Amino acid sequence: MRVSGAVYQPDGATPAAGVILYAYHTDAAGLYGRTPTADPRIQGWVRTYEAGRFELITIRPAPYPGGQTKAHIHIQLWGPGVPPQIGPPVFFADDPRVQESVRQDSEKLGRFGFVKSPEKGPDGVLRCTLDIRLKSAGDHFSDDILHGLKACGVKPQA
Repeated sequence: MRVSGAVYQPDGATPAAGVILYAYHTDAAGLYGRTPTADPRIQGWVRTYEAGRFELITIRPAPYPGGQTKAHIHIQLWGPGVPPQIGPPVFFADDPRVQESVRQDSEKLGRFGFVKSPEKGPDGVLRCTLDIRLKSAGDHFSDDILHGLKACGVKPQA
């Protein structure tokens, strides 16, 4: 699966260059790691270029074992002038676990919506577009989601 898009400043119009976008998600079995306390196996970092553009090449995540939690991709962002923040979770429109209220919240955001409908290209690869609007302030990161920041030596806000 290819997830491509752009990151924008809080005004929603100005591209955000040089922002680190860290993404992680479950594997095809719905697990993050081989053990419950391990960092995610499927994770990666990209830096936006001058137009704020990025592309993630990954697999489509599975819901957690038991199938009660919707499949999703976690996003974190930080960079020059951008305090560490939690980005929108990416959900999938064909997942029956995505509640109607979540779909409506996504629709209200227009191009910054986070419920996506990946389409299979002629090469068999799923593709979707994700545009992200940065927040003006950073977020608090709980200990269980610091792995992306720690690996890059970033200190989250207290």
